[in-house]
Amino acid sequence: LIRSALKGSQESFRLIVLSYQQIVYAACYGITKNSTDAQDAAQETFIRFHKNMQQFDTSRPLKPWLLTIAMNCSRSLVKKAVINNKLRESAELEEACAKEMPGKELSRQEKHQAIREMVTQLPDSLREICSLFYLAQCTCKEIAGILNISENSVKVGLHRARKKLLENGIGQWRSV
Repeated sequence: LIRSALKGSQESFRLIVLSYQQIVYAACYGITKNSTDAQDAAQETFIRFHKNMQQFDTSRPLKPWLLTIAMNCSRSLVKKAVINNKLRESAELEEACAKEMPGKELSRQEKHQAIREMVTQLPDSLREICSLFYLAQCTCKEIAGILNISENSVKVGLHRARKKLLENGIGQWRSV
């Protein structure tokens, strides 16, 4: 598909976007902490991908390259929000957890949303690693390449993130 897209096939480019849009969105969501900004960052990711597609080395896998672009777009968006003093604190985690009432079982989707929200509460470095591993389904090796850190640092980060999530109550969602 990438070779065909490089030759100008809009259909191939469309299929690439369809194949990777959920993974890119998940990675963006982990950094931006909200759906609207994640959608903007994901859209910007594919715009940049299209503009810079000719620079892609077809001997390498596409997923890490796209996710590197996604991480950069997400970080830029967050930095702009901080500079413009428009970064808003999210109470979505509290709302998601408050939904659970005695006698009412949360749906699988609600549990996943609560977990995603807990992940957004992690420190930036742990959130990035956790988002790429759990939400974008990257391997430790892929994460190391995307974040330009060692594979061991990724594993240590995942361990710390899991520990922090357990401290914050994610244990109640283990059946998800």
